[in-house]
Amino acid sequence: MFCMKVITSSQNSIVKHLTKLRKDASYRKKEGKILLEGKKIILEALKKHSLKSLLIPENSKPIEGHSFDYLKQDLAQKISSLKSCDGYFAEIQRPLNNELLSCEKILVIDHLQDPGNLGTLIRTALALNFEGIYIIDQSVDPFSPKVIRSSMGAALHIPIRQGDYQELQNLLNARSFHTFIANAQGNAIDKQDVQKPFALILGNEAKGPQIEKFSNYKLISIPIENVDSLNVAVAGSLLMYQLQESSCQ
Repeated sequence: MFCMKVITSSQNSIVKHLTKLRKDASYRKKEGKILLEGKKIILEALKKHSLKSLLIPENSKPIEGHSFDYLKQDLAQKISSLKSCDGYFAEIQRPLNNELLSCEKILVIDHLQDPGNLGTLIRTALALNFEGIYIIDQSVDPFSPKVIRSSMGAALHIPIRQGDYQELQNLLNARSFHTFIANAQGNAIDKQDVQKPFALILGNEAKGPQIEKFSNYKLISIPIENVDSLNVAVAGSLLMYQLQESSCQ
């Protein structure tokens, strides 16, 4: 563990690089790297990933066992998307586009746009032992700093695959997944026969799923009163829990 230098200029190449990793999803894919913001997220990532670079606030305690550069505090806001940040930044390899063929329970994200919603769903999926997440390409990037932060690092621990509708259909057909689509017109889960392997499809916050219907799909919903609808992260989390419980009975 050693400090290489103190970064004092916004024109420094690593500052520019990390800032672009935060802002630009296409750059993250091209470089095969992602940005981690915050010491807590970095420590969580270290359970599974190795750091490519590490910046810490000047005069702060290093992360043991890892080389680092010090960063002047006024530069932290240039890199960060947060109004208040702790000044710890790291770069790791972008997780591989995982195969999900061996999964028994997967979550499918169809055109979701809010990083907070996606982060919550990823963390819930990991907590409920869903084994993978398939994300349609036009959805929010699961490896953006905002999604990683809102998932509290869970996005770095659950297998994720990004692709198009045709690839998804091939995946679901390959093992005859029972496919459930969240829809306000659907039936309650207690009226469904839930068997593994199964997939739960959640759609866009405003328009719902855009996915073409599969031959074996079933529409499911949560019976509610007093309100018209639930936030997709809340509804999706409840549906994941109910499917998990029903499949164990």
